[in-house]
Amino acid sequence: MLNMDRENKDFFDSLFMELSSESRRSMLSSLDKKAQRLSALGTTLNMTIQETHRNAARLEDIGLIRRDGKNTFSLTTCGKIALNLLPSFQFLTDSNSHFKEHDIGNIPTKFVYRIGDLLSHEKITGIGPVLEKWKNVIRDSKEYLKIIIQPYPLEVAKEAVHSVTNRQVKFSYIFGENTITPKERSDLLQKNSWDKFIEKGIVERRMLKSVDTSLIVTENQAMIMFPNINGEIDLNTAFLSKDAQFREWCLDFFNYQWDHAYRFNESIMKKV
Repeated sequence: MLNMDRENKDFFDSLFMELSSESRRSMLSSLDKKAQRLSALGTTLNMTIQETHRNAARLEDIGLIRRDGKNTFSLTTCGKIALNLLPSFQFLTDSNSHFKEHDIGNIPTKFVYRIGDLLSHEKITGIGPVLEKWKNVIRDSKEYLKIIIQPYPLEVAKEAVHSVTNRQVKFSYIFGENTITPKERSDLLQKNSWDKFIEKGIVERRMLKSVDTSLIVTENQAMIMFPNINGEIDLNTAFLSKDAQFREWCLDFFNYQWDHAYRFNESIMKKV
């Protein structure tokens, strides 16, 4: 429960009321690009002068925009902050049906605050398309490949091994003690002299007690799979993107998990 005095509560309630208007959100976005007079703002947003004046007055009253002596409007500091928070609510809006059946898993709160960075993405559905996109992301990697994974399908493991042995892609991966790997993986690694790549530092690996959110990050794209409400990874749905903010969020999350992971122990891996 948020603790607020009456003045702050009034601002809080008014803020959500004003931001509920698509016209006023568009006005904030337009003013973020450049300061404008009402006439230019109305033309940009295809609003009548009456609509423009009414919406600008509401945003000015709450303190999200200001005008100078020449009647030119610009964003206030509060307006800039509010505008930067909108992508998180947009992500929640766009993905609300997904999260009725999925959880955010063990994602720390500071990453939830940045969830709007995942706004620009393509949603992949169906286990076949998800696995194919997964392999394509690995195939397209040239510099590095970072993976956090719960189930590790053999065809994905083969693609990752190929990226290391044929293209010398630096591969860093985090398994959970709950990660399930195929029995054939051991023969695959032995056949390709995996220990040699570990010794050279081309392959790095660490372990967490458990993994529930899986992702893959390369130098040009990323994909994330959230667990279902039972904490199990859902290979039927993935979010994929080449967007810089999306990829940065995934990379930062991987690095956070890497810093909190411990020495890899192959002997405790679950094999099926």
